[in-house]
Amino acid sequence: MARLPLVPLRDFPPALHDALVRGRASGMLSTSVPVQLWAHRPAAAQAWLQTLEALHHGLLPARLRELVRLKIASITNCVACQLARKTDAVTEADLACLASGSERFSGPERAALRYAELFAADYTAIDDAVYAELARHFTVAETVELNLFCALMLAGGRMTYVQQAYEDPTMAASLYDIPLTRLDGEPTNLGAYRGQVLLIVNVASKCGLTPQYSGLESLYRRQHERGLQVLGFPCNDFAAQEPGSDAEIQAFCDTSYQVSFPLFGKLRINSAPRHPLYAALIEAIPQARPSGSTTLRSTLAEHKLLPPNASDVTWNFEKFLVGRDGQVLARFDPDVTPEDPALLAAIESALAGASGGA
Repeated sequence: MARLPLVPLRDFPPALHDALVRGRASGMLSTSVPVQLWAHRPAAAQAWLQTLEALHHGLLPARLRELVRLKIASITNCVACQLARKTDAVTEADLACLASGSERFSGPERAALRYAELFAADYTAIDDAVYAELARHFTVAETVELNLFCALMLAGGRMTYVQQAYEDPTMAASLYDIPLTRLDGEPTNLGAYRGQVLLIVNVASKCGLTPQYSGLESLYRRQHERGLQVLGFPCNDFAAQEPGSDAEIQAFCDTSYQVSFPLFGKLRINSAPRHPLYAALIEAIPQARPSGSTTLRSTLAEHKLLPPNASDVTWNFEKFLVGRDGQVLARFDPDVTPEDPALLAAIESALAGASGGA
């Protein structure tokens, strides 16, 4: 638990709320949690965000900033900071080499990483030679920006650590508490759907199963008044079949399928780090109910697209059913369609208030 209470998003002053939304939409912020702590001093919180925003759109490349941020997060022991990703330009292979000064990094990246390490862990060792190395790769303005960025990342990481602002992201109190982002960039969670039945589906725009959008929309319209929420989570982990921006995904869903059920920002499901929502769903039910057909799995196997672990999500449009009490009731393979009798029976049971089974 956080040592200080979090300010609810609904209590944010408008200017701070707008700054938070911009930060989430741009990728500058991966969660609203630290801002909800700083919001006890709204003017200071907004000033902090404005400084972060200036650096986010500053002189240093996004990849270099992300490498530096993750390097400092590893030193401050901010687990949530280490799991968050602000850009896809940094790969898991890069992360594995952060401590080694690997040749996979460019000269400027190696110099910045070395400086960040010293800044966070042994600042008295920063001498003229360190600055001479920085001067080989950066202008004076860029070096100043690197200093400012390191200072903000170090201070932010240590603040969240000592305040215990983050729970272990894989151990949230419930599914309802896990931070999420709506497709329009608005920070949110599943708390608004407490007491309803949730069908959580990872969706994609360029998949052979994409026409399931029609069935999901029809199901939502039929059962919404009884308390069913269909929740769509775009993901690009499966053969890169959801490559578009959030705005492009929204436009596709609006024009192609007239989707009215809630859609959320893209997240990671099988790639690292797995989003805490899907970590919790998979932990609750490690195996999906099969459709009875072997066609999908055979096709994926033929193209070497099956996930490495038996508990991983198989493909786009896998479905998790969550009951009114927040318990994960069932999990269905991607080729279990929205019209499948087994899925409909499980939903009907959940809507009626029965506990169902996995």
